[in-house]
Amino acid sequence: MIRGLSDALLPVARGQIKSVYGKEEYKNFFNGNGNPIKIVEVYENYTSAFGMIVNQSGFKSVFAMYNEKGTNSDGEKKLITQLLYNILRTQTGLIQENTYQECDEKIKDGLHDNDNYEDLFKEASIALKRAIRTFEIVKK
Repeated sequence: MIRGLSDALLPVARGQIKSVYGKEEYKNFFNGNGNPIKIVEVYENYTSAFGMIVNQSGFKSVFAMYNEKGTNSDGEKKLITQLLYNILRTQTGLIQENTYQECDEKIKDGLHDNDNYEDLFKEASIALKRAIRTFEIVKK
């Protein structure tokens, strides 16, 4: 792991949650349209499981699984990987891709150092998990 990166990414993660609040593509991530921000419990679970599943199944497999369409009955796991990308992209220089789609394709195709990306995404998932827990978590 990259020592201290998750601590540095924590305020970025909180900022990303606030910046996507109310956006249509993230409507399932939140519960309610007013203040305070309330995050649906299943997304805390998806975020908490991300690093553990990466350790068990491998980074490329997990990234593909989180991006599958139509298989997530409780929520869209893709929202988590999109937030992780946004967190890392906001921290200039950590990842090179300009769009989430480009990053997704390069990860699937193994076109860059997946070991480095694995570490970065795991650190971002720790920061996101901690950031989510600073908001109210509710059942859907």
